[in-house]
Amino acid sequence: MSNIKIFITYKDRHTVIESSILTPIQTGRAVASEVFKDMIGDDTGENISSRNDKYSELSAMYWVWKNYNKIGNPEYVGFMHYRRQFVFNETLGLPYPQWIASYYYIPSVREATPFFSDDAIEGIVPQFDYLAPKYSVTPFFDIRQEYIEAIPGSKGEIFDTFIQVCRKIHPEWEEEISKVEKGNVVQVCNMFVMKKELFFNYCNFAFPVLFELERRIDEMKIVTKETRFLGYMAEKLQTMRADKIVLINTTNYHYWQRETSVVHDVQHCDEMNSYCVDVINKLLDFTSEQNCTAAEKQDIVNFFSRSFPWQSILKKRCLYNRLIADIKDKDILLRIKAEKKKYVPDFIGRIFSIVKNPKGKTLYLLGFKFKISCKRR
Repeated sequence: MSNIKIFITYKDRHTVIESSILTPIQTGRAVASEVFKDMIGDDTGENISSRNDKYSELSAMYWVWKNYNKIGNPEYVGFMHYRRQFVFNETLGLPYPQWIASYYYIPSVREATPFFSDDAIEGIVPQFDYLAPKYSVTPFFDIRQEYIEAIPGSKGEIFDTFIQVCRKIHPEWEEEISKVEKGNVVQVCNMFVMKKELFFNYCNFAFPVLFELERRIDEMKIVTKETRFLGYMAEKLQTMRADKIVLINTTNYHYWQRETSVVHDVQHCDEMNSYCVDVINKLLDFTSEQNCTAAEKQDIVNFFSRSFPWQSILKKRCLYNRLIADIKDKDILLRIKAEKKKYVPDFIGRIFSIVKNPKGKTLYLLGFKFKISCKRR
């Protein structure tokens, strides 16, 4: 029996990922409309399952922490999502170009599973004490503003209160807290694999902050459409934890940041076809008043073609060709400086982050600020 246990969190019904190491767990089962009988839940023993709307996947993390003996007392424990997984197998070539941060998008679970097979996991995890996602950089503003801009319905007061609570409970973490307060680098998704000792230390560090933040927000009666604010703040806590481990002494803790694969089902990709074209056309319209030479125009065409894996996103070659033709036909200049080119893939990440919120949204790309209609066709 493996001494590694990695939990795959499920809020809704999706293809189940399971092995001797990978264990699916239903989050928020205490308040779910359907119980997934083909996996365990987070609603037994000591739990916060009924508060999953605020804690998101953290309700599963809390359950594992408080019911550790029930999961076999493994030496290593970790968390991934039904559609986000670490890339453990480095011998396989990733099938599509990289998009944003450490994300590689794969159309189906079947195509993704070789990257996190039990053999691959057992070949990597014992070499390290702590595995986490690669840092995500918010290029145009700090973490606080990114939270407000990128998460529909979020409130700046929540982030500010979070920082206050961190300083009250963990004053010795001032350096790490300041980095999150003023910086633009964060670990996202609440994914990791840790040795048991580090996991317990992290939970003892994180949950007192989250509980106090929850109490204060309830007391302040802040109305927010985004109820999962504690899950988002937990990402900032994990960032602090990673910073602290690196700061303490990297020779004491073997720490590694991993690439991440993200699974998108074909139906979702097809749904994005006209949406992506609409967004790009609006971007082109926004920049169409600028003048550019033929060489600059071709450079833009090549850049879009290289940076965005449109053929895999849009699925249809003819749609890809039409998009490139649209770019060629327009007299555009994105005023891209060489050092900013690496940030452009962040734009496509923002598209997917708001696709389920069909309302107007302000987006930032290469210093431009503009509105995009998020209506699905």
